Amino acid sequence: MSDERWWGSHDIPSGGRLELTLGPLTLWVSRFEREWRVGAVRDDDTLRSGAAVTLFDGREPVERPDDTAWDRFAQRETAGSVTLTPGLMDRAFVVRPYAKLHLLPTQEVVVYVTTPLVVRITDEQAAAPMVDVPVTRPSETWYGADTMNGSVCYAGRTHARLQPEQLERRASRATTAIRFVNRSEEPHWVEHLYVPVTRMALWEDPTTGALLTDAITVTHDRDHEETEVRRGPPCEGALRVSTPRESQQGVSVLHMLNQFWGAGG
Repeated sequence: MSDERWWGSHDIPSGGRLELTLGPLTLWVSRFEREWRVGAVRDDDTLRSGAAVTLFDGREPVERPDDTAWDRFAQRETAGSVTLTPGLMDRAFVVRPYAKLHLLPTQEVVVYVTTPLVVRITDEQAAAPMVDVPVTRPSETWYGADTMNGSVCYAGRTHARLQPEQLERRASRATTAIRFVNRSEEPHWVEHLYVPVTRMALWEDPTTGALLTDAITVTHDRDHEETEVRRGPPCEGALRVSTPRESQQGVSVLHMLNQFWGAGG
């Protein structure tokens, strides 16, 4: 399977269909005179890689999901093209390293993690996207100080790579660089990694084409921890692909991290 740049504007004739294969997701977008139909299936292999876009003009037979799998989006008249845009998920992620990760005293490292994307579908004449289709459906977990204070997040696992070249690049996932600084005199057990993707922008690395998020800095001291989402290009020349779902005005992401990691530091 190819790893072509799958997002952007795609011309679809009336009666035609676009098929996107992105990691475990297979997505169909069909155009009719007054409606779009969107269908999706997901492979059991959530780590499947690759990306490819195929266009059908309506005369070619193509395997498709049962009619009950379609969502329909009606309008006065459909445009001649549809835009696909990568985005980040609608909830934060809490990911656990597969192996215990301890940061030694007075040391700092950068940990690289990945999270799955959504595909945002927009008619070129519409004022807002039709729908966001997640590449995969992660399990959920509770994030907070107790059962009364917190929120539902997505759960994941990570190898917590310390070198970006060790990551297996997948077109269906975005990479986040988390800089950990341990200012205490004791080793710090990094039990969980909190990735607030709803507060982060998505960027394209112009050299590799990889999708990157805003970076994060986590500073750990003996009795407290501070976290900061570093707004801006994560690498030189990075091009912004999508904006954050939420603003961070008046909200300390690291305050939330303090609540979650209080017992694990």
